[in-house]
Amino acid sequence: MKLRFTQRVVRSAIAATLLASVAMTTAAHVSAADGDSDQSFFAGRVLHEFGGPSTFYDAAVQSDGKIVTTGKVEIAGVDQILVARFNTDGSLDTTFNLTGWRSIPLGSGDSEGNAVLTQSDGSIFVRAMSDYNTVVPDPYRDALIIKLTSSGAFDTTYAVSSVPPSVTPGVKYLSISRSTISGGPSTMAFDSVGRLVVIGTVRDGSDATSSYVARLLSNGEYDSTFDSDGLREFFTPTETSFSSVAITTGDKIVVGGSRRIGVGSETRGIVAKFNTNGTPDLSFDTDGWVDVSSAQAISAIALQADGKIVVAGITVIGGADTSLALRLNSSGSIDTTFSASGTFVSPASDAAFLGIHIDSSGKIVIFGFASTNPEKADLLAIRLSSNGVLDSTFGNSGISRTPVGFSALAFSGTVQGDGRYILVGQTTGSIESYRAVIVRLDSLGKPDATFLSGGFTQQNSLLNGVYGSRILELADGSFITLGGVSIAAPYMYLVKYRSDGTIDRSFGSDFGVGIGTIGLAAGPVGAASYLLNLESQSSGRILVLAQQPISTGSPVVLGFTNAGILDPTFGVSGTAAFTVDNMIPTKMVVLPDNKILVTASTTTAGESRMYRLNANGTIDSSFGTGGSTLIASPDTSAALVSAMNVSADGKIIVVGELASTSDSRTLISRYSANGTLDTTFGTNGFAFVGPGTSGNYAATVNVLPDGRLLISGQSDFGTSHEIFLTRLSSSGTTDTTFGTNGYIRYAGVGSSVYAVVAVQPDQRILIGYATDQVIINRLNENGSIDSTFGTNGSITRRADSGERNIIDLVRLRNGKIMASWVNYPLVGFKTFDIARIQATTRPIVPLTPARLFDTRDGSGSVAVGKVGDGLGGGIPIEFTVTGQGGVPAAGVGAVSLNVTAVNTEAPNEGGYVTVYPCGTRPNASNLNFTSNQIIPNAVIAPVSANGKVCFYVYGKAHLLADVNGWLPNGAAFTAVSPARLFDTRDGSGSVAVGKVGDGLGGGTPIEFTVTGKGGVPATGVGAVSLNVTAVNTEAPNEGGYVTVYPCGTRPNASNLNFTSNQIIPNAVIAPVSANGKVCFYVYGKAHLLADVNGWYPG
Repeated sequence: MKLRFTQRVVRSAIAATLLASVAMTTAAHVSAADGDSDQSFFAGRVLHEFGGPSTFYDAAVQSDGKIVTTGKVEIAGVDQILVARFNTDGSLDTTFNLTGWRSIPLGSGDSEGNAVLTQSDGSIFVRAMSDYNTVVPDPYRDALIIKLTSSGAFDTTYAVSSVPPSVTPGVKYLSISRSTISGGPSTMAFDSVGRLVVIGTVRDGSDATSSYVARLLSNGEYDSTFDSDGLREFFTPTETSFSSVAITTGDKIVVGGSRRIGVGSETRGIVAKFNTNGTPDLSFDTDGWVDVSSAQAISAIALQADGKIVVAGITVIGGADTSLALRLNSSGSIDTTFSASGTFVSPASDAAFLGIHIDSSGKIVIFGFASTNPEKADLLAIRLSSNGVLDSTFGNSGISRTPVGFSALAFSGTVQGDGRYILVGQTTGSIESYRAVIVRLDSLGKPDATFLSGGFTQQNSLLNGVYGSRILELADGSFITLGGVSIAAPYMYLVKYRSDGTIDRSFGSDFGVGIGTIGLAAGPVGAASYLLNLESQSSGRILVLAQQPISTGSPVVLGFTNAGILDPTFGVSGTAAFTVDNMIPTKMVVLPDNKILVTASTTTAGESRMYRLNANGTIDSSFGTGGSTLIASPDTSAALVSAMNVSADGKIIVVGELASTSDSRTLISRYSANGTLDTTFGTNGFAFVGPGTSGNYAATVNVLPDGRLLISGQSDFGTSHEIFLTRLSSSGTTDTTFGTNGYIRYAGVGSSVYAVVAVQPDQRILIGYATDQVIINRLNENGSIDSTFGTNGSITRRADSGERNIIDLVRLRNGKIMASWVNYPLVGFKTFDIARIQATTRPIVPLTPARLFDTRDGSGSVAVGKVGDGLGGGIPIEFTVTGQGGVPAAGVGAVSLNVTAVNTEAPNEGGYVTVYPCGTRPNASNLNFTSNQIIPNAVIAPVSANGKVCFYVYGKAHLLADVNGWLPNGAAFTAVSPARLFDTRDGSGSVAVGKVGDGLGGGTPIEFTVTGKGGVPATGVGAVSLNVTAVNTEAPNEGGYVTVYPCGTRPNASNLNFTSNQIIPNAVIAPVSANGKVCFYVYGKAHLLADVNGWYPG
């Protein structure tokens, strides 16, 4: 009775601890839609008050992805220049000035940073204004350039001979020849050789303005090749003001700004172009200057790859302030092909366009703010096509408005290398002081808890006419989706996403029809299908099963490189075609040797065929007859295949429909690896399932690790329809222990609704289907609902309007699941969503305890007699645990055992048992004994590739092994071959030799780093599975104990208890501290041995 009680308690404790370790790693997420704030970036928004009211005016992204900002901070009533640097996750980078930010005071007057640029060596250039040298009050301010090193210090090698002399090394004051008063807020840019071009505005004593352009060498000195002295001031046109600059590929300088009209305050936008020597470019509107009459001022300017100039500006329409964008040809004329009428006018009222960028795909991104009321302004980002049309895939029909709690203004924005957008500005309003704001927008979506909004992202809606989407996860966690689209002509497309849900824009190429999308790959024109398939080979080649032309053509397999380009080494120029017509491809499977199986059906001839290609796309003539096999029918019914899968032994299972003039039946048959019908399966090679009274067909088949088949399909009952899920044995008989009489049934669905199915490593089943909403249920192995998933075992995603049709459901390497579904709105184009959903695999699947073997009576087919020879030379028991006691025949990473040594015989130094996955025996123990004992212990035992576990005895003992659970491959727990971490008897593991503890409770615990040892990774570990043994124990009257804990505060708990003169082992799941440590405390005294056999992620 005592042994049984111990077994139950230990097993329950292990299971509870395993489940708790998974719970500790589960994180909550928040969602964000495409173009909305990227919630992984500190919820997309970062607000800072750097010791006083603060503002950001500009941002730049370094080559390492870190974000540098500049602006101002008020300290002791004086504005100082503010420079801050953020890590890619939005936290302050403390390698910059130790705190992540610095203020730069310049005398007693106000100062502020207006623009910032970075260089590849980490140098930071800040364009600033200061009252320091001015002889008259604000707004007459000095213009200066500050160069900082990557650590945030002044670069003392910069502008060392500045005129006027720089008070602070690393600061360049710009001198204007006609006045000591210089500068105003403007901007700067580097040309192709690293020279810095700076523009600005000069005011004289009568408040008249002129403008200047300066060019500085890399050392901060004026470039004398530019207008002879490095600076040119412009007095005409009358009272000009420069506010933005861009550099052409030939290093010509393009500036935007405004000029005063007449004697009043009215202004007009201007654009000017200058040669590299500072003279006006006379090829630009004959004099180098262009009036933009539709704008009051040009606030931002950017150049397209073809040399055209895109400008954003401020205007008044109908008495209301708003903003516009337009494009000039390289000659300076207005480009009337831009937008609908040559000018794009902001749809947002009271919008201010303050920044403009061209992203890597050629799209135009405008930054600024939009005010909804005097007390509320939103950060604004607008994305246009390269030709000025709103990009409906971004935000809400091309516009993203981001509220930041209170009213907020964005003064600038920039584009990250990964396609995401940074906006910077400040909060406004009467309820708080100004705070600097930095917001990151994701151009494509970021679900997972936030994998976009609610964990989903919608595919680019420019891809109209979507037929459906398949999902393929790649080895690095990125994934590819596959669908069909009609632009000019039908063809298929691929989209590659990073694991965070952002599109990988290095993948694929432009469609060639003007949408300029990077991250998409397209097949040949006309290659599409209503039933697309997507797989990959071990080389990284991506395979697409399609039909060319759609509906009437032959099946084709398209081979793409991992960069998204048709692979010329596959088939013929990337296409492997089958010489048949009017066959609809239905399924593709890549075999372990990278050969390719394909099934296809035709309704006209009423037949299906199976083909096999070599890995390079050529027909494998060794398969079937000349590379193909006709799918057999048990009678004269037409055999129409809808799905296929392959078991671990290479046998091929095809499922579908046996169509006849009367009621259809399910087609389920099995073929040998060479393409011949396997008549040992079912009845002469066929099995029949389905509860329907007027027809059944099978839609999907999953092969479980032990060879059983999980099949979904649809059944007809006159005018009503059901989805069914059933399980067959590996021989093709219905498993009546599954569900109710072998079936799970979902009634009330339409005739076109079918299910998609995925199986977790712990054999829980995910099944999805859709009507006006997507429904995904999780079932236990026996078909009962798993109430731990979603709400009572189910999650739903309802369509905004119309219906949805689920297309794919896959399990990802990280244990989550990804689903895709098509939206059929009542109005508009079809689109499809991709969702990523938490779906934790149980680290341990509990079983009713079952005896595996007992050497006392030979049960379990082991030899009768003690194991071991009295010392260390005995032969271990080699036992196959898979397929025994409820453990599956495959897919098992480890088993949870209770191992008992009975009638032990130990040498003087004591005996022990080691349980390991056969192969090389480790120097570790799972239980220790002296003579004449009965000693049990809980053991997590890794399983060898062929399902075996070995049991070694040092000494002699009868062994009993009971299994009470198993751990799936790919679960949260990673088993490792048992390894000794330390032993205080000999100091192994670099611990002190000697017993731990002082006899009572005052001893010092062992503090041991477990990460990076014994197969445990150096990082990413949340807990370790240990076997801890106390040897030669000394206990006070009340008994002694050992506590294993993640250092820090020791809990009031014990992991094993002892009296004096014992050898006591126990299994322990030990959480690991942030620095990888576990502590071992002894109340009493004892030698300690610790062996590791697995770990859990943190």
